[in-house]
Amino acid sequence: MHPNELVVREMLTAHGNADEDRLVELLADDVVYHVPGNNGLSGDHIGREQVFHLWERQVEIIGRRFVPEFSEILACEYHVVVLADGAYEDAGRMLEWRMANVYHLRDGRITECWIGVIDGTDDFDQFWSP
Repeated sequence: MHPNELVVREMLTAHGNADEDRLVELLADDVVYHVPGNNGLSGDHIGREQVFHLWERQVEIIGRRFVPEFSEILACEYHVVVLADGAYEDAGRMLEWRMANVYHLRDGRITECWIGVIDGTDDFDQFWSP
């Protein structure tokens, strides 16, 4: 396993467990998350505090932390790509989307993340809308 893949896997686990101490170790101070769409999370979240606020907002919207089911992780010297599926049942309707999230790493820490919804953008927006 590539070391950068391990960093991203550990970050996803720490995020799912709300392990803020571990997240501080894995995210650069100036980390940037880019969330697409037209929903309650959309936009650029700049700095670790804003990223933590983004994740708090997730909990406000759906009542828990959300970590998608990833199907494949590809890693190299500076980037990690996570291919993942999101699914959630809402009022009897299944919402589903596919993602390709791209992480940029420097010195063993995540510096940037682009959330890329490649299928199911309407369901993604509905899921993350308050």
